[in-house]
Amino acid sequence: IDDAASRSGGAAAEHTIQFPPAVYAAWHPEQARWALGLGLDAPTWRLMDWENALFPARFTARRSEATLFALHPVAAWALDERWSVGGGLRYVRGTVGYGDTIRAFEPGTSGLVDFEVDRVSEATADGIGFDVATHFVAVRWGFGATWSSQVEVSGSGEISYLVRDFAALPPEIQAAATARFAAQPSRLSEELPETLTAGAWVAVSPSVRVELDAALARWSAISPASEQPG
Repeated sequence: IDDAASRSGGAAAEHTIQFPPAVYAAWHPEQARWALGLGLDAPTWRLMDWENALFPARFTARRSEATLFALHPVAAWALDERWSVGGGLRYVRGTVGYGDTIRAFEPGTSGLVDFEVDRVSEATADGIGFDVATHFVAVRWGFGATWSSQVEVSGSGEISYLVRDFAALPPEIQAAATARFAAQPSRLSEELPETLTAGAWVAVSPSVRVELDAALARWSAISPASEQPG
């Protein structure tokens, strides 16, 4: 979702998804039944930022970011002429971020003053998962399947605060908000979902074959892993 509309008006998000290049290398000794490989890719590379100050869901989430790379060392073994199996580890590392808006209250000379505070947390995070796969090949058809485990990436960073309409607040509220909402350490975590990918191919002629792939992924979520002042 990158557009929202309600009775109070509409809002649009800055929505960026990049597709960084992937690099893979494999080594298979001649006549050997095993092979080794190494891959580097990006399982997710996104930024969602709702910049509209009146975005209705700002108290739930205003910003979500995950720019992650994954390093895959893998190994495979040929069971016979047609079947092979493989597996490996995935080391995931990168930046995750989360932002929302909170309501705050401070006592002033004329009574209790309420105001909004935007908070944004960002952290360098990492995690480890694993993959298992199987492959079958016949004369005119074949199929393969890979299961990748869930990966929880987590790390420490900093949470910063921006008091909305700060200059319009009374001086005593400005002083109290400045002391209360100073930048501080935080911790973030994001779960990359487990995925199941499968594909099959059929050779319709000696030079042409048709392939069909499908992927199933569970939901993933990002959330602050430490308590923040409200």
